[in-house]
Amino acid sequence: ALYVARLWFRVFTGFRRTEHAHEGNALMLAPMAVLAAVTAVGGFGSVAFARLLGHAGEWPQPAVYGPSVGAAAAGLLVGWWAYGRTSAVLNTTRLKRRLGNVYHVVEQRFYFDLTYDALLVRPFARLADRLAAFDGSVVDGAVNGAGRAWARLSGASARFDGRVIDGAVNGAASAIRAAGERLRRLQTGRLAYYQKFAVGALLLLVLLALVVKGVGTP
Repeated sequence: ALYVARLWFRVFTGFRRTEHAHEGNALMLAPMAVLAAVTAVGGFGSVAFARLLGHAGEWPQPAVYGPSVGAAAAGLLVGWWAYGRTSAVLNTTRLKRRLGNVYHVVEQRFYFDLTYDALLVRPFARLADRLAAFDGSVVDGAVNGAGRAWARLSGASARFDGRVIDGAVNGAASAIRAAGERLRRLQTGRLAYYQKFAVGALLLLVLLALVVKGVGTP
């Protein structure tokens, strides 16, 4: 209530700062009118609405609404005394000076934001910075180091596979192909050449038999 009173007196009864002030358009007034109507109907028609729903509705007891109405009235009265009177509007600065530390504490929101920032926000920010640095230097360093080591190992394995394993397989294939090329030259299709080859092979076998026999004779 005090805040609403301050707003009302500062806006509608304060010093005029411009000659072009005017009421808002329909897009601004219509939602507020709807909310005000819903609030009025919900407040003054709560008993009838409860009966419509089949409930035993009743008006609040004075012990319930009395303190809230009294607090609202007190807030409005204090708001008028502080901001509604012409002399009070002119002497607001003097009132602030008179309150001194009390006004400073209220202006600083009872130091709640400063305490929250000092105890939670700043320590959390420092912890987040340290965790980010640890993640960037240690965790990412380990992951990137493992990635580089695996890349080097994969490159060495690929070179070994290409040079040794594939080299052995390709070398064996090349040797077999070369042997096949040489043996193919023996297939000339001439009978005389085959006879000479058979006689030569027979002579080699006889010579080998004689050598073996000679070696085995005591």
